[in-house]
Amino acid sequence: MLKVVRERPSARLTRLTAILWSAVFLASSTIAKAQEKVDLEVVRRIDDAAFNHSQVMDIVSYLTDITGPRLTGSPNLKRAQEYARDRLREWGLANAHLESWGPFGRGWSLEGFTANVTSPGFSTLIAYPKAWSPSTPRTIRGEAVFLNVKTASDLDKYRGKLKGKIVLFSPARHVDPLFEPPAHRQTDEELLGLSNEPPRGPRPFQPTPEQRATEEFNNRKWQFVQSEGGAVVLQPSYRDAGTVYVTAATVPYPSDQAFEKHADPWDLSKPVVTPQVVVAAEQYNRLVRLAERGIPVELEVGIAARFHDDEPMSYNVIAEIPGTDLKNEVVMVGGSLDSWHAGTGATDNAVGAATALEIIRILQSLQLKPRRTIRIGLWSAEEQGSLGSRAYVSAHF
Repeated sequence: MLKVVRERPSARLTRLTAILWSAVFLASSTIAKAQEKVDLEVVRRIDDAAFNHSQVMDIVSYLTDITGPRLTGSPNLKRAQEYARDRLREWGLANAHLESWGPFGRGWSLEGFTANVTSPGFSTLIAYPKAWSPSTPRTIRGEAVFLNVKTASDLDKYRGKLKGKIVLFSPARHVDPLFEPPAHRQTDEELLGLSNEPPRGPRPFQPTPEQRATEEFNNRKWQFVQSEGGAVVLQPSYRDAGTVYVTAATVPYPSDQAFEKHADPWDLSKPVVTPQVVVAAEQYNRLVRLAERGIPVELEVGIAARFHDDEPMSYNVIAEIPGTDLKNEVVMVGGSLDSWHAGTGATDNAVGAATALEIIRILQSLQLKPRRTIRIGLWSAEEQGSLGSRAYVSAHF
């Protein structure tokens, strides 16, 4: 009889982080030079602390269950940063601090949201506002308008018809169903192939002419909806199975403006943004099908959001365990602490941040004295372009 044993998530995380703790200590203490010996007793103590006295799930729980989403600039991220700093200080890292960088821009948090179909029959929508979307002045109720355009000239037939309306911005999205699990354990052969790949430098994204034309056309549509006074825009998620993948609100830009000058929705310049919502593709596609058949689709959509303009700077959490005779050589651990706003950011990236924190806690609890300095960095604004870690590199390296 085949018996399948499923490992608990906490056990898998503990097993993974135990390997990382040992690797960090070895890198900081023993293996930088061939003549240095591996202290196997220390490795055994680290493994014992990791497997039998782990606190990593407590850290993950605080960052996800208690703090929740950690959008850069939001009070939730600041709370998570202060939690990490305070834990590091409790563990004996007197130099733990929040290092400012920026200015980043405006923060944003969601305080209320409604999205329902009211006709031809009531149903709730699996949906979420985009980050930095403004509030609607009230809950918008009425018939949705499907912006069914394929060329710029098609926009003319919607002039005077979008003011105060709920706009279905995009055509139905074809979503291939995913029947295979996305997780895949690499084989030894695959890992060897990856390790033997030549290093690749940065490759700037160069859109094809077709991609550029699509982007320019979508920008024209956004400009049109905004100029016509659309009340709120709905778009489909590009994932299937009811998954809502949502990032930042779209800001229309002048067609002749260089890409590097495009305004982000968090800019302190406060660019004009139409309220925006992403809807699960399967539900959005149904709304489009009904509209194409001439059946009125009535919705109610309301967004209550708050911008935080009082603190435009952002922060990274920095601390270190000083080394001894090789203290000027630094081993860094860390990860991004921020997340998007529609979930608790468990995999993105509370697990990475919790692992880094637990590495420091374990090493401190064992009162180990590494030869090299071990520094932790928990970054902000990774989701907006790795801005926090880039700022740290610019300031220190």
